[in-house]
Parts: sequence; C-alpha cells; structure tokens
Amino acid sequence: MGLAGCEAPLKHLGIIETPKKSTLAYANENRPWELYQTVFNQLLEKCQTEVAARGGRKKFRFKNKLVSLDGSIIDLSASRFD
Repeated sequence: MGLAGCEAPLKHLGIIETPKKSTLAYANENRPWELYQTVFNQLLEKCQTEVAARGGRKKFRFKNKLVSLDGSIIDLSASRFD
C-alpha cells in the first residue's frame, strides 16, 4: 500500500492526492546523495540528544551495522529469488 495507506496524514500536509510511484522514483533518481547524508546526521543527532536528555550515560549508538540499499535491488532480488 505504501503512501496510499497514509492518505489522511498526507492531507494534513496539504497533499490532496497520493503521489504516483513513478513520481517518487523520478524524484529519488534526481535527488543528490548528500540529502540522505544530511537527513541521517540530523536523525542521529536527535537520537543522541534524546538519550542525553533522559540521563543516559552512554552515547547513542546503533546496535547493528547499518546498510543502505538502493530500492531497485529489492525488486531485482524478489524476481530472482524465492
């Protein structure tokens, strides 16, 4: 369902109709990789701030290794492997 299942929250953002999959694919294709790095760094900083605000003594770290995958690899893998 993807974004179609989130229509109510999208309407609150002023988005009347759910964006088409091809629109999102085009946008991601033309989006610079630095954007994702910036978003990740902001999220990491927010997590670290939350841990510190709750009196955490250790610095926030992810439990498992993080891996970034291009979404096209998912469709390719699903079509090649059960």
